[in-house]
Amino acid sequence: MPWYRAGTVAITAGQTTVTGTSTNFALNARVGDAFQGPDGRWYEVANIASATVLSILPAYQGATVATGSYGLAPMQGYVKDLADRVRQMVDGWGTALASLGTASTGTLTTSTTDSTVGRVMRVGDLGFTGTAVSLPITDLNTVTSPGRYAFGNGVTNGPATGVAYYVDVLRHGSLVTQIAYGMTAGFVGKMYTRLYSTSWSGWSEKPSAGDYGIGGTAVLLTGAQLNALNHTVTGNYAVTGAEAAVVGIVPSYGGTVFHQGRPGETATQTYRSTGTADNQAQERSWSSGGGWTPWRRLYHQGNIVGTVSQTGGVPTGAIIETGTNANGTYTKFADGSMICRGIADLGNVAVTTLAATGLYTSAFQIGRTFPAQFSGQPQCLLDIATGNATCYSTKVGLPTASATQGFYVQSPQSQTVNVAVSYIAYGRWF
Repeated sequence: MPWYRAGTVAITAGQTTVTGTSTNFALNARVGDAFQGPDGRWYEVANIASATVLSILPAYQGATVATGSYGLAPMQGYVKDLADRVRQMVDGWGTALASLGTASTGTLTTSTTDSTVGRVMRVGDLGFTGTAVSLPITDLNTVTSPGRYAFGNGVTNGPATGVAYYVDVLRHGSLVTQIAYGMTAGFVGKMYTRLYSTSWSGWSEKPSAGDYGIGGTAVLLTGAQLNALNHTVTGNYAVTGAEAAVVGIVPSYGGTVFHQGRPGETATQTYRSTGTADNQAQERSWSSGGGWTPWRRLYHQGNIVGTVSQTGGVPTGAIIETGTNANGTYTKFADGSMICRGIADLGNVAVTTLAATGLYTSAFQIGRTFPAQFSGQPQCLLDIATGNATCYSTKVGLPTASATQGFYVQSPQSQTVNVAVSYIAYGRWF
């Protein structure tokens, strides 16, 4: 190896620092090299600070030089150091080789699909730690070797036809599990599994968050789609007001429908309106033999009291309705019954007409109008209160659908008294 002499050096007598010009000490010198100074003497390189600065030992013994020539000579220590390092590697090789066990004599796989027992796998073999292996096989029933594979949309016996899949295969003895992941639009993110024992089972889809409206937003359906659900498809769905009318929900508001399938080919649907004050809820049931029942309204604290209504005798509104007007107070019930009640102050009433010996009577008092119309003649209890205990009422006729019966105020003596009349009537509003 030639000596390095590029450039010049400056050295001060009695100093150890050597400063170079146009030199590259960092690349061409090593600690321990021999340095021949401008004075012709030999020194040891003690340190290399940069491309233009190094230190020598002992201190420079010649006269100060500003642009002197020099020489750097590699020493035989490099060869010895290399030999020492090689000997260390050789000594450790046997131990390292022994620690590999049978892997040191193992046979590598010959292809990415080589599943020969005992062979050493490479990165990417059988789709592990690399890209899934594309197989020329088109029938998933024949894929039983463990690995990660990719199949185009022409594969058969997959979860669905015309769909490309990634397929993981797990095996233990004769038991094989396949896990398929959809790759085609509309199936991306869907996962399916099946098992082989003596024959292949059917594919089972593993739902993701949001499927069938579970773990996400309710799935919007048409009325026809809602009617078509059976006992096998439990989920959380939504309908618009128009589609709610299609399936017979009255009143028809947009809302959500929870569909729950049950064993034995039966199912139930529970509907809840959205954006309405009473948050109405209805339910219906389905059976394979009878189809869907009519919707039945569910009640809660938000709609127990309200406006009662009915269609064909079937309640469609609140359970209880109560109202008050100038004629009194009424209470309607969902079963069609109604109670009306009221009190009226008639003021001073003259009971001065002699009707018979020892009996005086007032003018005829017409019946009191009910606060709500009955559908037919109700039962009515009417009475009066006066400032004189000797007065009483005599009812005339029967109540009508709109008013109580009329009456007379009578007394054994002629007098004018203050009279209040009260009544309670029970009947039906439909």
